Amino acid sequence: MRRSIMGIGIAAGLLCMLASASAWAQTDQVKIGLIDDQSSVYSSLGGKGTILAVQMAIEDFGGKALGKPIEFKSADHLNQPDLGLNLANGWLTRENFSVILGGGSSAVLLAAQNAMKAMPQKTLMITGASSMDFAGKNCTANSMHFAPNNYVLLAPTVRALTARGDDSWYILSSDNAGGKIALETASNLITKNGGKRIGYALFPLEATDFSSFLLQAQAAKPKVLGLATSGSPLVALVKQSGEFGLQSSGLKIALLAAFITDIHSLGLKDMQGLVFSTIFYWDRTDSSRAWSERFFKTHGAMPTQMQAAAYTAATHYLKAVQKAGTTDAQKVVPIMKEMRIQDPLFEDAYVRKDGMVIRPAFFVQVKTSAESKKPWDYYKILATIPGDEAYMSMKDQGCPLVQ
Repeated sequence: MRRSIMGIGIAAGLLCMLASASAWAQTDQVKIGLIDDQSSVYSSLGGKGTILAVQMAIEDFGGKALGKPIEFKSADHLNQPDLGLNLANGWLTRENFSVILGGGSSAVLLAAQNAMKAMPQKTLMITGASSMDFAGKNCTANSMHFAPNNYVLLAPTVRALTARGDDSWYILSSDNAGGKIALETASNLITKNGGKRIGYALFPLEATDFSSFLLQAQAAKPKVLGLATSGSPLVALVKQSGEFGLQSSGLKIALLAAFITDIHSLGLKDMQGLVFSTIFYWDRTDSSRAWSERFFKTHGAMPTQMQAAAYTAATHYLKAVQKAGTTDAQKVVPIMKEMRIQDPLFEDAYVRKDGMVIRPAFFVQVKTSAESKKPWDYYKILATIPGDEAYMSMKDQGCPLVQ
């Protein structure tokens, strides 16, 4: 019944958008809307930190674009596709917002992306969700994927572990759209790199007790337990795996979608030695460190890779709008794809033709307490992977617009 109601809500939202198409009027005022998980399982990855990151981008740009003050609004979509779609619909049609940024559940942003196919003058930037479909089969001419996708979060870790002989895997992933894509992507990568997936399980997104899943994984006797989730579910999984003695038994745990807030929530004692992939680390360069320390003064936590991606997305968008002299996505998005991304957080970054943002990735290991020299000094970078190697090729990604 809940799925039926959700489907009706999404369909109604889409029909409303289509009915409103003739009423859209282009404006030269930049209005930025952000829909994100601000109160649930992914809130620490985005939420208030993403709001701050966008506000910092607007402030660093001078607060104005095209000669007028930039308007910014945010809302919590509660990881519900119908709610997220209705929020985006209201802003884009009735309030004439020019761009939507979005994070949290991939299902919410996939619904918005589908609906915005009928809004060619509006722009969508996915800044905090990881589905491969955003720049794959679901791609549109007016959307871009700034957040790390499942492939870049998984590939460096799977390659590194299988190469050293850790080749039998059991995967635990969330039972939602993003989790299922992560499971499929991880399974394909394990096989491609000479390993074998010997089992998997999907758990409810709101689950808090993972004992049965962990015991099932332990019974399969893999060399690696891959945890393809993030936020509060990941924190609970790692904590409970320690309580069951999985790490001490010799089972290796690979984090397939980890964030610095996850490390901080559990602490180095429980997380030390675990490996994962990331596109951002606050303490890597002088410029990323300076920006992150500004962020920390307000937020009280160092930025996640999703929050950093939101800053970059907003900054790159505003530069393109200023150059285009309009907010019309049909003119702005091509400029965003032509210009290299230049900001304090990422080097060698650009928007590919399919809308995927390409930049280097880092294979990291969580430091021990002895190795960490200051607060939030958590990562040891083991390898840097150039962007063209870190991401799936555009052909394999499968965006129909560039085939």
